[in-house]
Amino acid sequence: MQQARLQQKRQSGFTLLELLVASAIFAVIGAVSYTGWYNIQNLKSGIEAQAQRLDELQRAWYWIAQDFEHAIDRPVRDQLGSERIAFEASDVGSSLVEFTRAGWTNPAAGVLPNRSSLQRVAYSLEEQNLYRHYWYHLDGVDDEAKKRRLLLTRIDSLSIRYLDAKNEWKDSWPPRNTEGSGATPKAVELTLGFEDLGEIKRRFALP
Repeated sequence: MQQARLQQKRQSGFTLLELLVASAIFAVIGAVSYTGWYNIQNLKSGIEAQAQRLDELQRAWYWIAQDFEHAIDRPVRDQLGSERIAFEASDVGSSLVEFTRAGWTNPAAGVLPNRSSLQRVAYSLEEQNLYRHYWYHLDGVDDEAKKRRLLLTRIDSLSIRYLDAKNEWKDSWPPRNTEGSGATPKAVELTLGFEDLGEIKRRFALP
């Protein structure tokens, strides 16, 4: 009778082999689950990063379009009183392009003293980053008074062309050795190269 009870106790438990097999199964299930979770998190992070990148690009194109499409023929004067043309661009110097634009809204006009609706803006490329610079006043100010906003990051290449009155594209403005081109170009072509987005080209018609 006692031997039968001992036999029943042995049969009601798990053997070492069964425990090892169960542990191995749980380990495989855990590894598969972790791999799936890890892949989902990577996919989620990639989608979020891509969405942020596209949002950055969209906001940059908005500001660039607003500036170029409101460019006007309004020269300015520096702090020494020397006149600077309304629209000037070059592949050398701190600014790629600098010009005067209209349509600068003033939402605080009813609270603060009214200011001009004209604005002097400039664009520069610094260590693969595109910056937009602007001044609160048109005349008699220096570079220390300008503000700047970061528009785009991780830019591999950038080129700008300008359409003159003869419908010819120029690499600088005013065109070298060219007369009668006008104070501002007819259009601007901006080409940006990115490692993650490829090459993107946009053209903007000036008023």
